[in-house]
Amino acid sequence: MNSMLLFSNRRIQQYFLVLLAIHMSLGCLRFLFPFQILNLGGNEILNQYSSTLFAVGQILGFLFVAMILTSNRSRLFVGGVFLLLLMLIMAISNNPIILTISRTFEGLGYGILFMAIVSIATQFPDQEGEVIGGLFAAILSGSAIGQGIAGLLWNFLKEVGNLSSSDSIQFISYLAIIITFLSLALLYISFQSSSKPDKQRWKLPHLHAINWIRALIAIPSLGVLMIIYCLYDFAHGLYTPNLSILLVQQGISEVLLGFGYLAGDITWGISQIFAGRIVDRIGHPVPLILSLMLKGIVVVFYPGISIFLSLLVVLFLAGLAEGFLEPARNKAAIGIEKFQEFKHTHNHLDIGFSSSGTFVLSIHRHEHNHQMKPETIVGTLQSTGVVFLGFGSLFGSWLLIQNIPLEVVTMIGGICLIIASLFSILLSLIR
Repeated sequence: MNSMLLFSNRRIQQYFLVLLAIHMSLGCLRFLFPFQILNLGGNEILNQYSSTLFAVGQILGFLFVAMILTSNRSRLFVGGVFLLLLMLIMAISNNPIILTISRTFEGLGYGILFMAIVSIATQFPDQEGEVIGGLFAAILSGSAIGQGIAGLLWNFLKEVGNLSSSDSIQFISYLAIIITFLSLALLYISFQSSSKPDKQRWKLPHLHAINWIRALIAIPSLGVLMIIYCLYDFAHGLYTPNLSILLVQQGISEVLLGFGYLAGDITWGISQIFAGRIVDRIGHPVPLILSLMLKGIVVVFYPGISIFLSLLVVLFLAGLAEGFLEPARNKAAIGIEKFQEFKHTHNHLDIGFSSSGTFVLSIHRHEHNHQMKPETIVGTLQSTGVVFLGFGSLFGSWLLIQNIPLEVVTMIGGICLIIASLFSILLSLIR
């Protein structure tokens, strides 16, 4: 049995620690974000819109920014810088509209980091699920720790420091900036101490829309998997922006909510370390089906939670479900890459600096056999799903404008996840 990469590969360990530190800071601000919108005079509808802007940022990160960066190192660094911009705006802004727009930067950062993780995973054949699970464990564990810290520190600053709710959140944002800046500095130093990659020319990325349409027709499993991605993200767009507000309204204090998120996300993060390895061994169908079904049932129960013990139980189950879901669905997406090869003719726009240091701007047309890279498959599926995250957020906003209660909006999200699990059963039958 091979040892786990997280314990045996130094580079994976460095990526893990940097992602953990950055997302500890981000976790604090994700927890506090919806409350700060309310503090500054906004409402639940603005929170829904912020989720749509987060989706827009992710799409830009997946399809453009991550593709023009020439290495995983630069993707990690630039993704962290975008997250730093979000933290800076939370620290200095007193305008709920500006704060809402700032979630675009979070989406950009997350999208770039996600593509970096997928690209890193492809460097370890037959262990992709393990790498995805391990590095996402850093993101989720960091976010969990950050949310737990945020609940305690926010309450401490309000009760002991006599700061207002808004000022307390801005103070925590400054601390998050410091931690993130130091993490990026260490990341840069680590890159400088290792061998430098050769300078490269990069090509402006382009989509193969016609070939994607052909692939969706020719390979039913690809179309079904895309539906699963879309339903999953649509559900999250519906209920996640205002979940914290819903739980607080039902009697869960901010401190206990922070501890609950800590427990749930720690379960999510730790389970992903082992879930990726399990998915590599047994395949993705069973983990995908069970995780989607479990998550949907848990979300349906969110509106009935009013005591902390119940919150711990459902967040633990949600974390366990998500821990298996991410490596399972991305493993399924990476597997589809093996079937995608086609003859292709198009124009290439070359722009940048050549290895000799001279500036290059040219265009040429050629024909070649093109095989979609795993990053392309996953990125396109993720981007399509994120579009539906935005649709879900907008639909949630419309429901709230129609005076539909948050409880009902949340339950609709859970039902969408259960329907996605039924499509995952169909996926396992037609592959």
